[in-house]
Order: sequence, then C-alpha cells, then structure tokens
Amino acid sequence: MILLFILNVSCSLHLVKVFGHDLYLCVENGILLTLCKKNNARPIFLEQYGLNSSEMVIHLAGSEKVFDIPENGNYIATFPESGSSSQLFHIRFIPLHKFKIMSYGMCLEYDLKCDCVMPKECSNKNLQYYEVEPTEIFGFELPDKFKGRPIIYYSSLSYLKSS
Repeated sequence: MILLFILNVSCSLHLVKVFGHDLYLCVENGILLTLCKKNNARPIFLEQYGLNSSEMVIHLAGSEKVFDIPENGNYIATFPESGSSSQLFHIRFIPLHKFKIMSYGMCLEYDLKCDCVMPKECSNKNLQYYEVEPTEIFGFELPDKFKGRPIIYYSSLSYLKSS
C-alpha cells in the first residue's frame, strides 16, 4: 500500500535521484533536464493538477518553471507554467521505494547520447526508475501562490508492505 500525504509546503521540497545511482535530476542552461551530482541538483515539488486528478505538475524549486515536453517530444525541459497538457505527469509508484515519472504513456529516461532526460517507451531499464531523497534544502523559497496550500508530498517512509 502506498500512501500519499497532503502536507503544507514547508516540508515538500525533495531531490529526485535515479534509483540505485548517485545521479540526480538537474537543469542545464536553465532549460534542459539532465542528471548531475547531488551538489548541483535542484529540488522539486509536486502539485496535483486538479481535485481528484492523478496528474501532477512538477515544479522546479527556486523558479517559476515546471517540467514540460516541447512539441518535438525529444527531451524534457523546464518552462514557465502554462497549463498545457505537455506539463502534466503521472507518478507510478513501484515497490522498493522507487517510482516512474510518466507522460502520455511514456516514461522519463536519461539518455546518454543527448545527456538529457527524454520520454521513452516504458521498460525495466534502470534509468527509468527514480526515488526521492527528502532533505533539508536551504536557500529555496516556494512561490507565494503555493505558500500555505496543501500539495502532494511523497516520502519513502510512507511505503508500507501489505501483509
């Protein structure tokens, strides 16, 4: 059983790490989503798109940008929030505290050739699995419109095995 907790935004920032690797999601040149070491990673937070919706908007902390799939669909970028369906993602939780980030039935995967994260056909490749690393993040402020509002927060401690 997986629990999603709705908490106030004060404890909602976390880093997203490739499962089993020491690599984290980060942004290159202010736009392109790629992987990097922990000291360069940017924390993110999730916002439920609508009431009773499983779709999420993935916000980049410290900016007004969200994850987005540009028209050509060849990579994941960060752009200002527009409400476009290309900015909506699903989080699919899998046992062992890992999850996949999905959009339009595709999974986000790190691609070595372009050194970027891109949508690819879902498979069992390790580079499609992620985990959150709750951590104390200093120096990042949430935009005013999110302060005091509940958002979705996932903690690896919230995973309980069903008996």
